[in-house]
Amino acid sequence: MAKKESVALESIENSLLQTANLSPAVLTQIYTNAYIDAAADEQGEVSLTIDGIIINMRILQSEPLILLYAFWPLNPHVPMKDCLKLCNDINDHMSLVRCSVVEAQDDKPPFLWVDYVLVTKGGITSREIVGATRTFANAIGDGLARFGTSGMFAQD
Repeated sequence: MAKKESVALESIENSLLQTANLSPAVLTQIYTNAYIDAAADEQGEVSLTIDGIIINMRILQSEPLILLYAFWPLNPHVPMKDCLKLCNDINDHMSLVRCSVVEAQDDKPPFLWVDYVLVTKGGITSREIVGATRTFANAIGDGLARFGTSGMFAQD
């Protein structure tokens, strides 16, 4: 890592980050500073795990947003109406997140998608990013436990 980027990454903890200054490397450093293991891939997405929930994120510079999302392959033997009921229950009772069911495509099973966005216009702090990510993970965990998902997911 270049010295200039290293200095920039070290100073992010207490500063207001502008959208233009956000990058996968900056997000990864923010989570590392919060003792959360995170990794960026070649497409510029960052992944981390909190309480067993894999959370992915991408920076949408043009919006300006950070999109947080998680998804689970659905059990192909569960009727689609049950999958849609779970999705609707999450949307009806959990205003913090947005949920959808993505239909099966080619050899991929259908999956449940849950997302949340962080607005970065005007700047955002590293504490806000970490706090919102933890809130997202807690909301997902609570929601999935609340609505009874036993047997819904392909790995169950």
